[in-house]
Amino acid sequence: MNVKIFGAFVLSAALVFSTGIACAGHIEVRENQLFIDNEAQPQIFGAEVQYFRLRGGYERNISRDKVLALWAQALDRVVEAKMNAISFYIPWDFHEYAPGKFDFDGTVDEDGDGKPDYPSRDVKTFIKMVEARGIKHVMIRPGPYVNAEWGFLGFGAVPVWFHEKYPESHMQNSNGLRTKLYDYHNPDLLRETQVYFTELYNQVLKPYIGPGKMVAWLQLDNETNFMWQSLYNHDYGPPAIKRYHDFLQASYKDISTLNSVHHRSWQKFEDIQAPKFVGMNIAEDQDWYRFEDQSIYEYLHKIRTIWENLGVHEPDVMFTLADSYNATQNGLLPNYKLHNTQGVTGLMTVNMYPKTYETNEHPLLNLPFKSDHDVKAAEAASEFYLGDGKHFAMGPEIQAGWWRGIEVTPEARQQTYLSVIGHGLKAFFVYYFNEGDNWQTEWAKNQITPIYQDVRSLPAYKNMSESQLPNAFWEKVQVKVDHQILVGFDAVSIMSSNPKENQALFFDSPLDHDAIPRNHFYQLKNIGEKLVAPYGEWLGKASEVTDPVCLVKDVADNVPTTVIGIDNVQLNSDWSAGLLAYALRAGINLRVIIIGTHSDVELKNCQVILRQDHGDTLPAFAQTLKALITQGKTVVNFLDDSMATQMGVNSVKIANPTVWPAKLTYDAQTFNVGYNPLFQYATPTDPRCSSVMMHENAVTGYRCTIGQGSFYQVGALFYDIYNTHQFAILSDLPAREHFLQNILLEANVKASIHVDADRVVAFARKVKDDPKVWVTVKSSQLQDVSTFTQVQALVPDQSYVIHNLLEGGDQTLRGSVLSTQGFALKLKANGSNVFVIEPVVKPALKL
Repeated sequence: MNVKIFGAFVLSAALVFSTGIACAGHIEVRENQLFIDNEAQPQIFGAEVQYFRLRGGYERNISRDKVLALWAQALDRVVEAKMNAISFYIPWDFHEYAPGKFDFDGTVDEDGDGKPDYPSRDVKTFIKMVEARGIKHVMIRPGPYVNAEWGFLGFGAVPVWFHEKYPESHMQNSNGLRTKLYDYHNPDLLRETQVYFTELYNQVLKPYIGPGKMVAWLQLDNETNFMWQSLYNHDYGPPAIKRYHDFLQASYKDISTLNSVHHRSWQKFEDIQAPKFVGMNIAEDQDWYRFEDQSIYEYLHKIRTIWENLGVHEPDVMFTLADSYNATQNGLLPNYKLHNTQGVTGLMTVNMYPKTYETNEHPLLNLPFKSDHDVKAAEAASEFYLGDGKHFAMGPEIQAGWWRGIEVTPEARQQTYLSVIGHGLKAFFVYYFNEGDNWQTEWAKNQITPIYQDVRSLPAYKNMSESQLPNAFWEKVQVKVDHQILVGFDAVSIMSSNPKENQALFFDSPLDHDAIPRNHFYQLKNIGEKLVAPYGEWLGKASEVTDPVCLVKDVADNVPTTVIGIDNVQLNSDWSAGLLAYALRAGINLRVIIIGTHSDVELKNCQVILRQDHGDTLPAFAQTLKALITQGKTVVNFLDDSMATQMGVNSVKIANPTVWPAKLTYDAQTFNVGYNPLFQYATPTDPRCSSVMMHENAVTGYRCTIGQGSFYQVGALFYDIYNTHQFAILSDLPAREHFLQNILLEANVKASIHVDADRVVAFARKVKDDPKVWVTVKSSQLQDVSTFTQVQALVPDQSYVIHNLLEGGDQTLRGSVLSTQGFALKLKANGSNVFVIEPVVKPALKL
C-alpha cells in the first residue's frame, strides 16, 4: 500500500490569511490568534475539573482535609499533563441551598452537628488552588442550566426549592403536562437567576474578572436546546404560545399573509394552534422551529444582560455558549448565525462526542469525521461573532469517555484529540476530566414511591409480588407520575433501581471517583508533553491548510424540509461530515462557508463549491452561484434540485425520491448505495446539459455548462457512509471517489496534501511565512499501515527533518527524496499521529 502526501505549502493560496485591527481590552482575537492582556496565547489545552463532584463521598460531613486533598490531586494532574486551562460549572442548586441562603465557603451546617455539611462548596478556595498552580486561564460555567448529569432532575442544577416554590415555571407539553425542562423565559426563573448571579459575582468572581485576572471565558448557559428532544415534546404552556403568536405576527404582519403561507383560515393570530406533530403542515413546522430558535436566542441575550448589569462586559471576558451537532430527530441544530450574534449572545462553541453508542464490529468511532466537521463549522462561524478576518474556535467539552457499556478506545480518544488540534480548535477542554459524586439522586424515587404504594394497594395488585406486576400496573403509575410530578421520569426504571448505584458518576474519565489516574490520563499527558508544550506557541497562531474547495452550509436549511427522504438534522450534521470526509479521501481539505456569516467575496475564493440541497434554495443565492459558475467556477449540488430550478436549468424529476439499495454508475465505474434518498431525472433536454450518473436506465446526476463553468446536479447520497463505522469496511471507495477526482481535475484544483492509502486521510496546519508544517494523519484501517509518505518539498535541494511527534524516530531527507521516495510512515490499526516537517537550519559559520 502506498501513501502519498503532496503539499505546495509555500503557496499563499493554500491558506486564507486576513488582517484585523487590535482593540484594547482583556481578551480579544486578532486574525486567528487569541490575545489576553495584549499577550499572544498558545494552544489552550484544558480540563473540566468539577470541584463540586470531588466531595469525598455522597453524604454530608466529609472532612475538609479529604476534599482539599482530592482537589489538589486533580489539579496536580492538570499541571502534570501540561494543561494550561481549566473549566468548571458552578451549580446553582449546590450553592443556594435554600431561598436567599448561599454557601460559597463550605461552612454551612444545616443539620446542626457542628460540622460543615459540604466543605466542597468552598469554591473560593478551589479557585485559589488553581491560581497557586500557575494555571493561567479559567472558563466558568455558572448556568443557570448546566446539564452535567446533575441535580434532582438528572440534569440542570436548578434548585429543588425553586421547583417547589414556583411549580408553574416548567415548560408544558402539548397535553398541558409539566415537563422536566424549565421555561427559559419564566420571570421567576430569570429573577431568581439574577439573585444567584449577583451573590456569585460579589462573593466569588469579582476579584477574578478583568485585566490581569484568571477568568477568560464566561459561558452564558450550556447546551440550551430543549435537552436535544423533539420540538414537539416541550414548550406548549400559555406563556410560550403567547410568544409564538407574537413571533408569527412580527414575521407576517397580517393574518391573511400567514394564512396564504400556511394554507389556513385563522381569523386572528390568537386563534393559531401550534403544531403538535411533525409533517402535518410543513410551513407550520418550519415556523415552529424558527420560533424555538428565536426563543433560545432571546433567552441567551437575557442571561448576558444579567451579567452586563452586574458590570461584567466584553472584552474583560469573552461570553461563550455551547451547543452540539448531536441533535435528535426534530431537535434544534446549532444556529451559528442567530445564536452567535456579536454583542447579543456569545461566541458559539462546540461540544463534541463522536463515540456515543457501541459498534462491536468496529471499535473506533460511530461518527469518525464528526470532529473534523464540527471544528471546521465552528471555526467558519466564529468570524460572524468576532468580526471580519477573525477566527477562533473553542470546544468546552471534548469527549474523554462515555457511559457504561460504551467503550471509547485509546485509538478513538487519540483520533478525537488529534483531529480537533489538527483542524485548528484553538481552545478545548477535556470532559469529564474527573468523576465524583452526583447530587440528590434519591429525589425522584422519593416522589414516586407514594404513587407506587397507592396503586399497589388496589385489590388487583396488592397480593402480587414485585415480579408479577403487569404492564397495566406500571401504566397506571406512569400516568400518575406524569400528572402529579413531571413528564420525563420513567417510573419502572426508577422504582427498580438502587438509588445508591446512581450516587457516583461514571464516565470512564481520565481521573476516577477518587481523582486517581486511569490509562486515559497518561494518553492526555503524552499529548500535552509531546504536542502542546513544545508547539503550543506555534499552534496558537497556526491556521489550517485548506484548498479552494468549499462546503456551503446555510442556517436557513436547519428547518424541517419539504422534501421526502431528507432529514434536516442528518443533512446538516452526519451527512455534512460525510461529505467533508469524502473530500478528504479525494485529497481535498475543504473550507466550510456558512451563508449569512460570510461575505459573498469569500465564495469567490472557492474554485469548487459543494452544497447539499434540502429543497428551499433562495433565488438570490442561486443567482449568486450562477454568476460564479459563469465566471468559471464549478458547483456540485447534491440531493434536491431546487438550486437547478432557481438557476433555470432544465431539470425534470421523474418522481419523489425513492429509498432503496441501488447500484450507481459513473464513468464506467459502479458502486452501491443503501437506504438513502435517490432522485431520478428525465434525460436532460437542455443543450447545455448531459447525463453523468445513472441508476439502471434512470438519470441520477447530470452536468450543465453555464458560461465558463460547470454545474453538477447529483441526486444520490453516496458519501454519508464515510461518517459511519462502515467507512472501515467499504469495498468500493475508488469508484465513489472517482466522481469528485474527475471534477477536481476538470476544475484544475490540486490538493495541498493528499493520502492515497485506503481509508487514511491527512490534513495540515501552518503559520504564515513559516516553512514549518504540522501534518495530522489518521486511519480507519482495521489493520496496521506501513508505508512511505511522499511530500512535495518546498525546495528540492533543501534538507528537511520530519519529526514523529508521538512515537519519536526523526528522519532527515532532501526535498528531492521527499517528493519521490517519501519518508517512512507507520500507523497501527485505527491509528493516528502527527508529523512536523521543517527545514534543517545550518549552523552559522564561525569567523
